[in-house]
Amino acid sequence: MISFRWLPIFILGACAGYGVALFFNPERLRIEVAQPERAFTTVPKQPEQPIAPIQKTAPQQGRVQERPTRPRPEAAYVALIREAVAKREFSTALDLLAEAERRFGISAPRLILLAEIQRQRKSIRGARATLHRALAADPAMAEQIYPMLREVVTALVRMKEGALTFDEKVQMLSKEIIDDPGFAPYYALLGRLYYNHESYADAITNLEYALQLDHAQTALLSPLISAARERLASPGLIELPISSHGRVLDVEVKLNDARQGFRFILDTGASYTAISNRTAQRLGIVISQDLPLIQVSTANGVVKVPVITLDAVNLQGALVERVPAIVLSELKGFDGLLGLSFLNHFNIDINQDEGKLFLLKPFTD
Repeated sequence: MISFRWLPIFILGACAGYGVALFFNPERLRIEVAQPERAFTTVPKQPEQPIAPIQKTAPQQGRVQERPTRPRPEAAYVALIREAVAKREFSTALDLLAEAERRFGISAPRLILLAEIQRQRKSIRGARATLHRALAADPAMAEQIYPMLREVVTALVRMKEGALTFDEKVQMLSKEIIDDPGFAPYYALLGRLYYNHESYADAITNLEYALQLDHAQTALLSPLISAARERLASPGLIELPISSHGRVLDVEVKLNDARQGFRFILDTGASYTAISNRTAQRLGIVISQDLPLIQVSTANGVVKVPVITLDAVNLQGALVERVPAIVLSELKGFDGLLGLSFLNHFNIDINQDEGKLFLLKPFTD
């Protein structure tokens, strides 16, 4: 039992202890005042959860980790396409071309490769259109594009299967001449078209201009120019005088680019046109051992004779180019014989009573 005399000291000590507690924890007083009913409630402290370590995923057995692939540069596409074209793997080449165009857009070098594929697959019209696209894409590549374009245009003009009409060929050549005015063969092709269409004045104009651009074509074009002039002077049906020596019909013929005429026998029963050895020498034709040989019946029996090709045979305006002919040692004093390899290009009529030969419009080749 506490004595009364120590009571004041006890109370003073308790007050001092409570003051010290308030000094070190002032929040406790506010909590106890706001929520007096929880003043003595003890809240247990939650234990801190440990941080889980980062798990590293082990690579699966037997599976190679994929790495992101780098896109091919354009030069790599061009190289792969060229390789595919060289191997004639056209489907692969076309797939690569389509992929490259999606990634990089239009490119003249790739368009040239596309035109080469089209040409090899006999799509000549498509190749021409593609080459014009290449020119529009990069005019600086004209020196590389024009040689290929010239080959394609020439093939289109000469093509027989699925060929263009006369008007379409003229329009095409006229456009190409505007773009490529210094290329003489375009004018030569146009001149031949006009000649075969019996437009002889236009034929002469274009053929002569082709010669002005390229004198090396004289041997090929001068016979055609001469024939066009003769046809222009006597339009329509060709009517030729013929001389009769017994059963032999005699006509004057011009060969290749020679200006002088040659005396020929007209023989509708002979399969080949023929020239003598002497005529071959006058034309500068060399009879080599590698020429093909055929068997023919002559007065001396069956013999083997060489076969040549005459650049042009012109019978007073009736012209045929690239005529197969044989070379004989002797033709009874004549320079040659006019056979069916020439005459089959025309409808012919012979009037021996009047001494005339009629050549009708040539067949369309």
